[in-house]
Amino acid sequence: MKKYKFNGVEKVFLGVTLKQIVCVTAFSSVSVNEIGGWLEKESSLEQSGNAWVYKDAKIYGDARVSGNAKIYGNARVYGDARVSGGAQVYGYARVSGDAWVYGYVEVYGYAQVYGNAKIYGNARVSGDAQVYGSARVSRDALSTSKVKTINSQFHHVTITDSHIQIGCKMKTIKQWGRTTVKQVLEMDGEISAKAWKKSKPFIMMLAGE
Repeated sequence: MKKYKFNGVEKVFLGVTLKQIVCVTAFSSVSVNEIGGWLEKESSLEQSGNAWVYKDAKIYGDARVSGNAKIYGNARVYGDARVSGGAQVYGYARVSGDAWVYGYVEVYGYAQVYGNAKIYGNARVSGDAQVYGSARVSRDALSTSKVKTINSQFHHVTITDSHIQIGCKMKTIKQWGRTTVKQVLEMDGEISAKAWKKSKPFIMMLAGE
């Protein structure tokens, strides 16, 4: 059973024809005849689940919104981006490229998530933050209004307001500040230990420590 249909209202946005949706089957907090946002095509928003695109929000390209995700305000999801789970994208936020936003994430303000970035868990990305490249922001990174990323030959580094993720290891900024070369050697071997000895001052400086 379909939960929405196109109501016949269209507009051109950045050269793309977008169609407005209207709810035809009540679900979650959405009522029958409630006017929704703008999609380029039906595959932009999953017909099953509780996902919804509200009023001025726009989904286009090959982007897809599913699960229980909610897109509202002036938010845009486009390119090949995926937003799912209980994620919320709102304000003037943008999710694009091959980015994935899932879990109970919130992306809002003027934040931008793009490239191959992945935001998941309970992370919050806000303000003017930009998350891009192969960055990963996970469940421990709350209230993130700044994100810095570093690509190196050894590991990808993502720095948020309160955490640093190096490769697959995430710790608070203070925890990384206390992490010694010897500890990295025991955790991850000689190559990582040498890289940490060389890069730690720069990483901690970027993190504001």
